[in-house]
Amino acid sequence: MATIDDVARLAGVSTMTVSRVVNGSSAVSDKTRQKVLEATETLGYQPNLLARSLVTNQTHTIGVLLTHIENPLYSIFLSAIIQEAEKHGYDIIMSAATDLDSTLKSINTLYNKCVDGMIILSVEFRDSKDDNTTIFHTVEQMQAFDHEFEKIAAKQKPIPVITLGDHHMDYVSGLVNIDYRLGGQMAVEYLHTYNHEEIGYISHVVTDTGIWGERYQGFLDGMRACGKTVREEWIVKCVDTVEGGFHAMKEFIHSAGKLPSAISCANDMIAVGAINAAITEGLRVPEDISIIGHDGSYVGEITEPGLTTVSIRPYAVGRACFSVLHDCLTDTGTARKAVITPEVLKRGSVKAR
Repeated sequence: MATIDDVARLAGVSTMTVSRVVNGSSAVSDKTRQKVLEATETLGYQPNLLARSLVTNQTHTIGVLLTHIENPLYSIFLSAIIQEAEKHGYDIIMSAATDLDSTLKSINTLYNKCVDGMIILSVEFRDSKDDNTTIFHTVEQMQAFDHEFEKIAAKQKPIPVITLGDHHMDYVSGLVNIDYRLGGQMAVEYLHTYNHEEIGYISHVVTDTGIWGERYQGFLDGMRACGKTVREEWIVKCVDTVEGGFHAMKEFIHSAGKLPSAISCANDMIAVGAINAAITEGLRVPEDISIIGHDGSYVGEITEPGLTTVSIRPYAVGRACFSVLHDCLTDTGTARKAVITPEVLKRGSVKAR
């Protein structure tokens, strides 16, 4: 079994330098770090993690919590976090949950694993009456979550906690925000550039708060900015899945009478379902109706036509989550924030009128 001395000898450095690289210290040049990493890989060197944690009081593990694991967007977030963590010598412990109780249990588990920091990607609970329906967290639910989280954190060693989305609680050390409202507006403005005057909207919920509310308010901003009329009968609510988008669009086609020339969907899964429903009902996309999504997940690449969408740049989101946490781990004390600006990803589901 290879030892730290073997690695140092092969890399041509001191054992102290190898130790610094293994422990993720920044006091090593990139060139030297690469030499050491190549030597550890060649020799198959595995550091004693328990011994390292006892010496450094760190485990070089990061906990990631999410409650929306079936959404492909979150797999992209997680993939980007893992890639960045590996570059800096961290391992990831991922925990998924579905309701408040299992979420709090997952948080307890991550703390008990002695993670150095935690990234909370989502806190969204399922309707206990319907396993296939996600519901937007209410203010009361979030207050309950925050209260219980703080009770758990108070009993544990303090660690930095990063959230995706705005939280103003004491336990949050930093956050990553996505400008969903701007994204909602960009979708309408993009359709406007293609001469669409009549635009409908399909969303999970229509509210004033949270990510769904921000996207809807952005839709309204765009409609106002482009001088368009919002027709209530063209605002459709559905489950935030491909199936939900399919059934909502199919029902809308049969009940709306006159259809808008374009539909803005609150996420890509809804949009993919809407495209499939339109085609099933004999409509051509984008010749008869244009459809735009919002997210930038890979599901938009596998539909025909390809889904034009407002991308929240999910890989950038994941990288930012790790970067903010890493900043907190290496220089604690100051809350940090990153804001991701969306961009339009052009494919084939939108056509000029």
